[in-house]
Amino acid sequence: MHHTLLRTDDNLEDDEDIKVLFAHVRAATPPSDVDEIDVNIDNSHPFQFNAENGRVITFMHNGGVVNKVDRELRAELGPEKLQQLQISGNTDSELAGGILAEFYNSDENLENSLISTLERLHAFDTPQDCTCSGSSLNIAVTDGFDFVASRYVV
Repeated sequence: MHHTLLRTDDNLEDDEDIKVLFAHVRAATPPSDVDEIDVNIDNSHPFQFNAENGRVITFMHNGGVVNKVDRELRAELGPEKLQQLQISGNTDSELAGGILAEFYNSDENLENSLISTLERLHAFDTPQDCTCSGSSLNIAVTDGFDFVASRYVV
């Protein structure tokens, strides 16, 4: 099975090899601490990450990672690690996808990688002093061979 990222300007009628279409449409929502949404291709779903085994992880997320979690996790990872994880945009979804890709590189099991990602984000979302409502982590991900999804609220 091959897998290709399709953009809105691609013509699906010309590709007879497509067996599964992985698409995602959602409204962009700005973080609570900014006034404008940064609309650009780097912030568009689905996100793709090159795995060390040669596969491409395609990742989509609907929901939101609490802003505090997003900021703290980015700060902990630092710019060098974010670049290593192939994170070029500034969305919470791409950050979650990069974390999943890192787990996948260690394990090569998509289901385990998704569970580890949820646990990692959950650990950041439940500090003693947190009165936040929690993150919504509805995720779908494929490596071109397997597909897993979650419906999860912290």
